[in-house]
Amino acid sequence: MLLMAVAAPLLDLREQSDKSERRFRILYSGIYAAILAVAVLAVDGAPDGSAASQLSVPVKVVCAIAAVFGYGLALGHRKRHPLVDPKARVSRKPVASDPRLEAQLIMLMRDKGLYAEADLRVADLARLTGEPEYKVTQCITGALGYPNFNQMVNGYRIEEAKRRLVDPALAHLPILTIALDCGFGSIGPFNRAFKADTGMTPQEYRRQSR
Repeated sequence: MLLMAVAAPLLDLREQSDKSERRFRILYSGIYAAILAVAVLAVDGAPDGSAASQLSVPVKVVCAIAAVFGYGLALGHRKRHPLVDPKARVSRKPVASDPRLEAQLIMLMRDKGLYAEADLRVADLARLTGEPEYKVTQCITGALGYPNFNQMVNGYRIEEAKRRLVDPALAHLPILTIALDCGFGSIGPFNRAFKADTGMTPQEYRRQSR
């Protein structure tokens, strides 16, 4: 069992294309093997009455602490660098672009102002374009370059909000009214999305435009 703990990380080493992952496994196995050699081979194999045999218990305690500490470091490394199944690394075939669908989505969002609907869903765009939902999503994250549907919708909403915040004719409107008119359901999500996009709160953005 102890030897398996040393050998297991090395079993599929050649399948790992990431050099840092290979170095991590070799280092982990090497350190574990060194601790095992000290605790089992050097101490337990020492002749009776020798200095090594007399220090058997303290040495094993130190080795156990080192093993636990090393395991904690290895666990932290794995959390920061999750292991990816090599089979999952096969790149997906690029989705063929559909200029017609791209133009439809841009028209619906930019020209028709569909983003202002607070409960807008992918299904709504699919229905209006006559395309399946998966194809609409692929177009949004592929050809249009957005991380996801929500990011696209919020992007249009924020751009419209920015336009309204700097419009002198709309200076009397409360920021909440602008947020709701642009499609946000409440002020909280609007403030967070706005600051993420501009680095400022809506109040600061409106103030600096004056």
